[in-house]
Amino acid sequence: MPGSLIVGMFGMNTAGLPLTQTPGGFELALLIAAGATGLFYWLLLRAGANLRF
Repeated sequence: MPGSLIVGMFGMNTAGLPLTQTPGGFELALLIAAGATGLFYWLLLRAGANLRF
């Protein structure tokens, strides 16, 4: 994993945000972020973007 991703995950300031008092809130936040990324990637592919790495 890229270092910026790891630092970003563990450096999230979650005080006062929704899901902070919920068990598994961090994991749910990661799931939402991954889902949003996947949706954006799918929309780009559907629009015909050339996403070769």
